Amino acid sequence: MQFNLNTLQRLATLYDVLERQDLIGLQRCTTAVLEVNEAIENQDSLIRAAKSDVRQAIGIGDRAGALLAAVHCEIASRQRTASEEVLREREEQRESARQRYFLRRLKRAQVLRLIETGHGRAAAEEARRQQSALDERFLLGKRWRQKRVR
Repeated sequence: MQFNLNTLQRLATLYDVLERQDLIGLQRCTTAVLEVNEAIENQDSLIRAAKSDVRQAIGIGDRAGALLAAVHCEIASRQRTASEEVLREREEQRESARQRYFLRRLKRAQVLRLIETGHGRAAAEEARRQQSALDERFLLGKRWRQKRVR
């Protein structure tokens, strides 16, 4: 039983290391998603600014300025579309990392429960051995006393 417990404890240590590794991977994926979200927000503000510039240029009759601002708006819109695709990919990667992390946590918890059960069984077995030894000593003493009395 002790051999199995030692093996399970080494396995629990391994799962602990792997769980931490998966957690770091999940944190990296979450950071990547946040970075893309920030880039999308920046592109949204560029689009708003470019649209405002188009309106101002049209208002003052600056055709070249309006075309330039429209081009900036189009570039920011295309970048935003590309960033949305990257965001979807990174969110999928984050979800995959999250699932790996939670599965690893579950497996580690199962191993820890096995270890606790093993320790409980080992303690019960040791208690039975001790009680058996005490019973044996008691019976030997009783037999010895009975033989002395006869």
